[in-house]
This record gives sequence, C-alpha cells and structure tokens, in this order.
Amino acid sequence: MERDDLLNIQNDFFNQARKDKSRVLVFLNSGRKITGRLKSFDKFTLILETSQGDQMIFKHAIATVSSTKTFGNYINFDHPPDKAKEASPEAAAPPGEDEGEQEPPDAGS
Repeated sequence: MERDDLLNIQNDFFNQARKDKSRVLVFLNSGRKITGRLKSFDKFTLILETSQGDQMIFKHAIATVSSTKTFGNYINFDHPPDKAKEASPEAAAPPGEDEGEQEPPDAGS
C-alpha cells in the first residue's frame, strides 16, 4: 500500500463533507471566502455548489477549508501488518529469546 493511500486526510475530509452535504467555508489565498456544499473533487479541483451556482476552485488557490461539522478521525492508525515482516521468523521472536542461538556459559572462567 502506498503512503498516499495510508495518510490521505485531505481526501477523507472532502469525501465526508461531500457525503454529509455539509456547508464548507473555503478561504482562498487572495483572501476571498466562498461558502457552499462540496459536490465533487479530484486531485486538482473542487466543485462547490454556492448561491451563485457551481464554482470550480483550484486547490492550489485554497488557503484553508473549514466546516462547522466534526467528521471524526481522519487517520486510520490500524494499518495491516507488512507481509514481509509476517513471513520472517526473526520478526516473530523478541530479541534475545531465540533458544537455538544462545551461547553456552563460559566454563573456563
């Protein structure tokens, strides 16, 4: 799984706002504020339904996006374990507890 898939807070926020049909306040870099409902979004743009009709907003022009609604936790910390680590027997045993690799105590001391 790519890093983009694991930590995509932006897409999770926009998707939840779109599903809930929440009103969002978009502050542009120019200082202009636009309020509306998020209809759609992609990698570069948002489509916002406003009182003046639908507006396409380029993400690079956005300073912040806010909503009065709380959508919850955007990051899923319960990532599936790495398959390479599961298959490795060294990863399963804690260090120093491998029975077969212990050295016998020095009898000559």
